[in-house]
Parts: sequence; C-alpha cells; structure tokens
Amino acid sequence: MHVHMEKTINAPADVVWRWLGPEFANIDTWSSFVKTSIPLTAHDAPATVAPAAPVAGRETTTKATLREFITAYSDAERRLTFDAAGLPPIVRRGRNVQSVRDNGDGTSTLVFEIDFDFRGPFKVLGPIMRRRMATSLGGVQDDLRSHAEAQVARSGGEVGRG
Repeated sequence: MHVHMEKTINAPADVVWRWLGPEFANIDTWSSFVKTSIPLTAHDAPATVAPAAPVAGRETTTKATLREFITAYSDAERRLTFDAAGLPPIVRRGRNVQSVRDNGDGTSTLVFEIDFDFRGPFKVLGPIMRRRMATSLGGVQDDLRSHAEAQVARSGGEVGRG
C-alpha cells in the first residue's frame, strides 16, 4: 500500500528541514501525536542505518511504541528514509520517505511517501489503513507546518505566501 501526502508550509525549506531531519529524534517537541521520542543508536538498529544521519533512529510513543530507523539521509536534498520496527504482526514492512521541497518564494512543500506491506490475507486492510494514515500523518504534517510557521513569525522573518 502506498500513500503520497504533500503539505505547503509558509516557511523556508531550511526551517522545515531542521525539524524533520537534523532534529529527527525530537519529534515530540512539535507533534501533538507523539507523546515521547528518544534517540536510538546504530547498536539498537536491526539493519544498517544511514551514516550521515544525525541519529540512527528514534523510539516514539503514541498509542503504541514504535522504533523508526533512518536508512537513507541527505541534508543537501532535504530527504530521509526510515523503516519502522515494532509494527503489528500483520505488517511485513513499513517505510516512510520524507522530504522538503523549496518552492522559491519563502514557502516549502513537505512530502511524505509511505509504503506498508501487509502479510497474506491482511492486504485487504489497505483501504482502511490508507484512511487512518492520512488522518494521523496529516495531523503530523499540520503540526510541523504550525511549528515552522510560528518559528518564522517569532524570528521576525516574513512568512511566505502559500
């Protein structure tokens, strides 16, 4: 199952990227969906992590606890990929590619590309899970938008149009 989500943010790409990439482990400081988040080391990872990443991953607590490990990371491209561990047994794999695109007018676009592979007969849950993910991850995107736009406003910077 694949979900593509985009959100325009009235803040420069570097501001948005700071919270998405370099501050990856601190998602609990800006997301109302995440109660706690702690950084993880490469020693904690079940697979190879991206050496350029600021941390190997994070353990987040929402309604459940999830571990997300960064497998690809580029500050230059403002793009990272993370794989999730600790998913329900019906999920074979969960991967999220997140990026920030500079719109050139003081705004940016936050992009989430989410892929979940379900085991066997559970593939029929795809449409239900797509709706749930759109709601929860849409909320995460809204939280990041609010956080970045507030940061720009506090800094006296001009918030772009979008």
